Amino acid sequence: MNDNWSHFLKQIKDVKQVFLVGPMLKQTYTPVAPTIFVDGGCDYRADSVESNVATVSVGDGDSAVKPMEVELPRKKNYSDLAWVLRNLPSTIRHVELVGFRGGRLDHELANFGEAHAFLRDRKIFTTVRFEESVVGFAGGALKVPISGEFSLMVMEKAEVTMTGACQYPLEKPTVVEPCSSVGLSNVGSGAVLIACNKPAFLFLV
Repeated sequence: MNDNWSHFLKQIKDVKQVFLVGPMLKQTYTPVAPTIFVDGGCDYRADSVESNVATVSVGDGDSAVKPMEVELPRKKNYSDLAWVLRNLPSTIRHVELVGFRGGRLDHELANFGEAHAFLRDRKIFTTVRFEESVVGFAGGALKVPISGEFSLMVMEKAEVTMTGACQYPLEKPTVVEPCSSVGLSNVGSGAVLIACNKPAFLFLV
């Protein structure tokens, strides 16, 4: 294991939330909490970072100008984001993803796929948020206030229940197919409780 990665893990041993910054950010980012700059995301790290904030850069360098502190091989059959998610400690309960949407559609879909795999393998309830608009959560229940349109998507067949202040509830456990339109374009007007036996993604439109 790379010494820089091992040092970062020691710094976050009591931490439950980390931020991941990706190459689609396109603006300067100043970390205020433990942050991993994934490949090209490293180029947007602010020059001055508080010494008490744990940071590290990880990637193969194919989309970055700055060198990586944890260098991954360029020839591999997994993404830099996949490596980071697979190597996060089990203590992490929440991951904030910044700069991982937009650009090539296949890359964005792969990012959602890796987030799904990360959530699927967690033994405890965990969430992943793609900035402000998408919240993924591991199998379990999520209660969230929603005002306006939203959609719910799963990436593998799952049983979903949705109750509360929404226009199209699922009062009984309903089998939902991957990327099905069953959860598409719902409308919330207050607290909505979503329960799912597999990872799910809530899109806030």
